[in-house]
Amino acid sequence: MVLYAGIDLGGTKLLTVLLNESMEVVGKSKVKTPVLESGDDLVLLMIEQIEVALASENAGTLEDLVSLGVTFPGPVDFTTGYVKDTPNLGVRDFPLRTSLEAKVPGIVVLENDVNAGIYGEFVAGAARGYKHVVGLYPGTGIGGGIIIDGHLYRGASGGAGEIGHMKIQLEGRLCGCGQRGCLEALASKTSLAKDLVHLAGTGKAPTIFEKAGTDIANIKSGLIKKSIEAGETEVQKLVEKAAWYLGVGLGNVVNIFNPELVILGGGLVEKLQPWMFPVAESTMREFAMPSLAAKVELKVAELGDDSVARGVAALAKEAVLR
Repeated sequence: MVLYAGIDLGGTKLLTVLLNESMEVVGKSKVKTPVLESGDDLVLLMIEQIEVALASENAGTLEDLVSLGVTFPGPVDFTTGYVKDTPNLGVRDFPLRTSLEAKVPGIVVLENDVNAGIYGEFVAGAARGYKHVVGLYPGTGIGGGIIIDGHLYRGASGGAGEIGHMKIQLEGRLCGCGQRGCLEALASKTSLAKDLVHLAGTGKAPTIFEKAGTDIANIKSGLIKKSIEAGETEVQKLVEKAAWYLGVGLGNVVNIFNPELVILGGGLVEKLQPWMFPVAESTMREFAMPSLAAKVELKVAELGDDSVARGVAALAKEAVLR
């Protein structure tokens, strides 16, 4: 038995999947991410969840594990395998890769979560069968991933894909990166929530005000959907405005990379697809060069929560074969 494991460690969940040689899911586990006291506790948690996934479908044993891929919600030095600083998880200056390699028989690969997500779609989801793909995931920020000629493109130092920090509006809204007018500052869920708070406070989004008040942290994608479905037209206009900015960014992406396929993913797009997708697509085609716009497809990601874990497991397999 040959198995490859992928772990998607997020701020709220730790999802583990096991893939066989055919990249089929043969085991899975999911738990809430606990507050940890040390990096050693994190390693023990990951090994425990791999064993839970192994037992879930009688997939095999830990000795069958050829490689393990992990994504991490914070700064990681992908060259050395060190976690730099993630205070919310209690992990700081910790040699995550070597610590895991001491506990599992195979090699360990660390990867950015958005890169892993788009790679998951490439091997098993909406991008299967394509060779030139760009993915955008609007959420708290806007993450991006790039596949060129069938290979994940990381750039000179591993930082490629920061599409969310493309400048869309000179002197526009302040972005979390410190610059102004970034795509992320205009089309992310965080940006949208800031505008929705104003609507809620002025009585134009009663559904949102009832459930979330004016607290940005409580404005979830599902609540925005309920607000639109309740006929709150000002909310729909804001969503379509964010989608328009997203489409401008997509047009730039098409002009720069000439992809066959652009994928939109993440909970915001999944929940608000009927209002976001058509606007984003039409705007993308308006702003892209006609010869390139005619040849590109736009799709919504298919794998949902599994995409990151499946993608990083596939990258772990690829690392073995290199």
